[in-house]
Amino acid sequence: MKPVNPPARLPGPDEALAAAAQLLRRHISAALFNAAPTVDYDPAQNTASQYGVINGDLNAADREGDRISYVLTAAPAHGSVVLRSDGTFAYVPTDAFAVSGGTDTFTVRVGDHTGNPPHINLAGVLHADPSGGQTTVTVTVAPGSTAPPEQLQLEALAAQIAHAPRLQWMKNVLRPWWFALAAVKYLPAGGLDSTTVARLNQALDEFTFGVAMRVVNTDADRPQVLTYEIPPHTWGPLAIPGGRWAYDNPDSVYRTIPVDAASSYVITGRFVGNPPADLNFSVYTDANVTNSVDNIGLHDLVVNPDGTFTITVNSAADDGAINHLRLTPDARQVFIRDTLGQWTDSPVELSVVRVDGPTAGAPRIYDQLVGDAVSLATTSGFALYGLMLLPFVQPVNALGKPTHTFGTLSTQRQSSTLFHLDDDQAMIVTVTLGDAGYFTTPITDAWTITPDYRDHQSSLNSSQAIQNPDGSYTLVIAKTDPGVANWVDTAGLSQGSLFVRWQLPGANPDAGPPTVTSRVVRIQDLPAALPPTTVYVTPEQRAQQLTERRQAYDSRFARFLAG
Repeated sequence: MKPVNPPARLPGPDEALAAAAQLLRRHISAALFNAAPTVDYDPAQNTASQYGVINGDLNAADREGDRISYVLTAAPAHGSVVLRSDGTFAYVPTDAFAVSGGTDTFTVRVGDHTGNPPHINLAGVLHADPSGGQTTVTVTVAPGSTAPPEQLQLEALAAQIAHAPRLQWMKNVLRPWWFALAAVKYLPAGGLDSTTVARLNQALDEFTFGVAMRVVNTDADRPQVLTYEIPPHTWGPLAIPGGRWAYDNPDSVYRTIPVDAASSYVITGRFVGNPPADLNFSVYTDANVTNSVDNIGLHDLVVNPDGTFTITVNSAADDGAINHLRLTPDARQVFIRDTLGQWTDSPVELSVVRVDGPTAGAPRIYDQLVGDAVSLATTSGFALYGLMLLPFVQPVNALGKPTHTFGTLSTQRQSSTLFHLDDDQAMIVTVTLGDAGYFTTPITDAWTITPDYRDHQSSLNSSQAIQNPDGSYTLVIAKTDPGVANWVDTAGLSQGSLFVRWQLPGANPDAGPPTVTSRVVRIQDLPAALPPTTVYVTPEQRAQQLTERRQAYDSRFARFLAG
């Protein structure tokens, strides 16, 4: 047996006693004389969106560096609040309070003990509740902070149009066509399973409402900023169906402004809080967003020091003009994409004014709008959806080289594949950003619609996922929770599409193009197949991860979810 060399010198009794005493003092100090976190909340730092949502920061700090926890102990009287683990919050007024405005308060216990449990603290003799005191937060809501009335009115009108007999009849016409195309497309994936078939009716409902939303805001003489492709939500007593289709991105807020080359427009915007991961104003010649003729991206936009900006929109050549979109004779809409890396960020506030043009014509009446919707449903439902539902060139469960695809953002690259995974299988996807500034990995069903991404982690982007030490990202796509932090949940789907997107080419010009690889393994083999630095989560950590996701979703869609 190899001998064990003793240390050069053993500590003497006095040294050992001193070390033990020092350790004991540290424990006693931590237990009895812990300093409370400080809170420097300043209401003047709050930012308010046009929907009345107020974002703020408690600005808490702990001098010992202890982790700070936040517990809501008294809810606001006129709204709800989402507390985030970093001390920021989003306050959402009720519909009535958003209209009337005023001051509301809520109380938060800010502490440095997990869950803020009761504990001994002798410093409390001098300082009340030193481990975590009660902080009263005051927020002020400006009167009339509701969603723009045109959004509510146009959604209500679209809901009526979607239920018109002619458009309902179109669903019956499209149903066998979509089924036949998808059945062919999914032959390599074992054919359509029962879960996929059961989702067809919902897909047709969302497609029909999405078509109606596209026609209610086509009056270029009376332009409005309309948000669409939103999940199902309510406006007071009015239930609004979802309008998602065509591989919608859970990170994106989609808006449209109707335009005509004979007129001139000014778009006014304001950034609220952090800027989005990406922002694009694109001029399209069609309602289906397939042919872009001009674009202003986030890094092209010139913004004033106060976060405001204006964009001129007309048929004049830009000739180096700042923040200008040129309208071609066939231009029909300005399509805006806010891409939020962090869902707690606010989309940019927008308004539009028509400043010049011929005398406005008569607005289209209801029957004409229904006819427009039927026409658009015909072209989109047969031709465009046919293209999207045709088989992919890649094999199943295999992501190819990122490329640009017809009908997508001009500054975007993507890689897509069908997936077919048994309950005990997982797809390992490794992504590099390359020269992009953002990527996302959303799941969609066979009908090109995202599943419930509020209650399921069915997408992860480069801000949400945990990065590998080498800068890449490894994600696990699976129906069954593999216990990995970077799990992309298929939300009960055994088959569907994975549509990986990268945006902002040129953000890191020396990094080369983005890359992606994929392979399928058994879930039980994941520990050996994943990088050794992979982060795993406990069931409790997963629950917290999903809670934070729901809170971020509710903050983002607050005015669309108010009952």
